[in-house]
Amino acid sequence: MNDSIDYARQVSQAVLDRLGDLSPPWQVLAVEEHVETAAPPPGLTMPNSLLVTIGGGDGSVQVYFSLDVPVDEATVATAGQIQDHAIEESVGAALPPCPGHRHPLSARLIDGVANWVCPHDATYHREPILPPD
Repeated sequence: MNDSIDYARQVSQAVLDRLGDLSPPWQVLAVEEHVETAAPPPGLTMPNSLLVTIGGGDGSVQVYFSLDVPVDEATVATAGQIQDHAIEESVGAALPPCPGHRHPLSARLIDGVANWVCPHDATYHREPILPPD
């Protein structure tokens, strides 16, 4: 579990770092096992995820890092959740900005790798969400 927590923290911080100068001044505040208190609907299983709390001086938001899907899919989903909160908080800024365009990059899985890509042309710009070591 600690490896998953460390990875979710690393991904979340990389996303926050990449959002750009117009993003809220957030940091990763906590990553912990998410415990669902409500029973799932009949026929569904309890989700297995981590709860990531991010924020700064004016409060915080929470996103989920799923442990029920492959790690790259969870990375894309978590990046998208953080991006959505940051765009809302910044009143519609293009976060992270697509180089040379006025729209934000999109979190997408390409060839099994979680990437930020130009939503209009993935060949125009593509970069890994989690930079290689």
